[in-house]
Amino acid sequence: MRVTGWELPHQPGRLASGWTSLCEHTTQHRSELVLLPECAFLEPFWESERFDAARWDAGVKTCGGWLRRLHELHAAHVVGT
Repeated sequence: MRVTGWELPHQPGRLASGWTSLCEHTTQHRSELVLLPECAFLEPFWESERFDAARWDAGVKTCGGWLRRLHELHAAHVVGT
């Protein structure tokens, strides 16, 4: 089984280019399993001392958009949190 583990930048301006690189890699190497980092598409909201509901909601929305793009990886399985 071909497995790819990949660190994505969390900064919105860098995430798109990181995603493109990941997709190119998984396609070129025919990855069957892709392991994404924890909360791959979000800024590190867990570093805040206080919970911010608006930030959480924005993160859920952002993550949902990226999750709809997992097929671009051309992998049978994608794992992350």
